[in-house]
Amino acid sequence: MDADQPALIHLDSAQIGDPGNMRTWRENVARAVLGLDFRPLDDKPFRVQMAVVRAGAVTLSRSVTSPAESFRDQELVDPNSNSFTFAWPEGGALVARQRGQEAVLGAGDGILLSSDEFGSLAAPRGGRYVGVIIPRGMVEAHVTSADDLIMQSVRRNVKAMRLVQAYSRLITHHAADALPSTLALMGDHLAALIAMALGDVRSDAAGPNRLPERGARFDLVKNWIADNASDPALSLSAVARACGLSSRSIQMLFEERGQSYSSYLLEVRLERAYRLLTAAGAARDPLRVIDVALAVGFSDVSYFNRRFRSRFGETPTSARGGRGSPGSA
Repeated sequence: MDADQPALIHLDSAQIGDPGNMRTWRENVARAVLGLDFRPLDDKPFRVQMAVVRAGAVTLSRSVTSPAESFRDQELVDPNSNSFTFAWPEGGALVARQRGQEAVLGAGDGILLSSDEFGSLAAPRGGRYVGVIIPRGMVEAHVTSADDLIMQSVRRNVKAMRLVQAYSRLITHHAADALPSTLALMGDHLAALIAMALGDVRSDAAGPNRLPERGARFDLVKNWIADNASDPALSLSAVARACGLSSRSIQMLFEERGQSYSSYLLEVRLERAYRLLTAAGAARDPLRVIDVALAVGFSDVSYFNRRFRSRFGETPTSARGGRGSPGSA
């Protein structure tokens, strides 16, 4: 992707040229923009839908495709690209081929490929898959002899692989509204997680090089909490299970930043309550305080009132629509 393109673009082969003819898509988009080519693997009409995110030096693509194979031929191979591709299927199977080797990947299994060599990824029955293009230096900063890991697969049950998948979804989710600097940092974190998933991490990774991976974990935890904070039964153990981490490791991530899990969850809920109570139109059509408390995840309204006043210096009722009416809760 060029630097002047938006951070997130959506592509659909059915909307480019004749849906029954791949030529326009292949020549004007796939080969010219993506640096790839495609060939169908059955006699049905070909279609691929892609969401492509530029996250700093990292490019992330999510694809939904009919049975097809993506590949680089001699014309498309750029010996100066100096990058890796890390790919995995989200649904269906992928067959990866490079350097005379072949690997079959099930949903959630990942593999490392060289972006500047002949190679292909085939989805024999179609499906969903993700590809991440990473400058070699970003992988080599964390992994010894990274080139030796090409065509090495990472199984879905590896904890770091689960983190890679979850964090890639987080990047796609925020791509449309995140600042370029934020996306660049997230791209760095994703590259560090992929390096961790590949294994063979340098012995000094526990030092400064470990920070991007820990930052990625913390981003993942915070966003999962924020997305589920309205559940009054949300617990530390539930967050840990969803993020593939231990409860203690999550506590340590917060402690490193002078926070705690419970204080962060409380802050998320209180800020949402404040926004609801002070939103435009709230004075004309006021929400009941009890409804706001329940909507943001509090099950005890008295506790909500106390914490709200402690945090914002006023009661929920007085904050509502900018006017106070004691006893109207």
